[in-house]
Amino acid sequence: MNKKLIAVAVAGMFAAPAAFAQTTVTITGKAIASFGNYKVSGRPAGATGSNSETQVRDESSTLIFSMREDLGGGLAAIAKYDLRPSMDTGALAATGEDYIGLTSPTMGTIAMGRFPIHYGNHASFTGVHSGLLSNPTAIFDRAGAGATSIARQSRMDNVVRYGSPKFADMFEVVVAYSTSGAGLGPLESEGDLRSTARKGSAWNIQPKLWGKNWEASYSYYTAKPDFAVPVATFSASTGAATTAAANLAAAVVSKHRGDSLYGWYMWGGLRVGLAWNRSKVDNTTLATGATVEASKRTAWGLPISYNWGNHTIYGDFFRARADKAAAFAGLDTKANLFGVTYAYDMSKRTSVGVSYVRIKNGAAAAYNLFTGNAGLVAGEDPRTWNVVMAHRF
Repeated sequence: MNKKLIAVAVAGMFAAPAAFAQTTVTITGKAIASFGNYKVSGRPAGATGSNSETQVRDESSTLIFSMREDLGGGLAAIAKYDLRPSMDTGALAATGEDYIGLTSPTMGTIAMGRFPIHYGNHASFTGVHSGLLSNPTAIFDRAGAGATSIARQSRMDNVVRYGSPKFADMFEVVVAYSTSGAGLGPLESEGDLRSTARKGSAWNIQPKLWGKNWEASYSYYTAKPDFAVPVATFSASTGAATTAAANLAAAVVSKHRGDSLYGWYMWGGLRVGLAWNRSKVDNTTLATGATVEASKRTAWGLPISYNWGNHTIYGDFFRARADKAAAFAGLDTKANLFGVTYAYDMSKRTSVGVSYVRIKNGAAAAYNLFTGNAGLVAGEDPRTWNVVMAHRF
């Protein structure tokens, strides 16, 4: 009997740490969808088919699992899964912000995974109540007369991110590094092993200042792609073969650079912001090392909002200036975005809103609404109106 009691006591000693060091799991998210119409005007002569479409769209619904375990001394282990369940197609994918890391109020937060970095720093709060199509990111963080996205305009893969402590509760800086040069195309994985040509990476540095009724921030971003070992290729349609050396000699890679600066100030229910962005793309021929400036343009924006009680009105005016790269010399690559949204909070969690947004493109510009229908050509002007309903939990 004594032996059994001793065994139970020993087991309890080893089990005690597990009992006290528990993980807290929090489930949050939002369900958000819209009904509306997407239309394109200014179509080129001879274009056929419908120029409008009525849509029911998911507007980036989320299901978030946040995990935290206190490790003592203020240090905690954290993790997050951000699932994206589609309200219109039923698809479910882990395409949100996903990470695991450590956090401390005195040392900051270090984590690795997928993060949204650089894009979206434009001071507009329209997306709080509205759909993705109204997001002025459509004008910011774009290059190539609107055809090229900077920092993918979405979450990035293979990222290590450090967020500093909040100094004096008014300043912090975020530094993020991606090992794969993410943001230069579709989802990417590392491709440096045995490569003789190029190692990819991406950097983002973003300091931020804020006060009771104001905020200001700057974001610096640069990225170059991975370039894996070239291999011989064969075209089934032409029957032609190309050697690995020839593929390497013809390879051209793009380096992206982005700078964004924004600030806003609030008087009572009125909030006024100002934002500026520069996006740049350089193309390098690997065989010769020759680099050509493929795109360089700036954009600015004036976001405004006014809230009274359960009501909020948002307005956005954003303008992309002409691309200064030689390839666009003499071409009209300017564009502007105008959007307005009215939202009503039915409760602390549920809201409905209606929005209208349009982009006016120059003859050689192809800026599209954020997450808008594919296939827009230069000179066409997209616009949309939407009724949006959201529930946050």
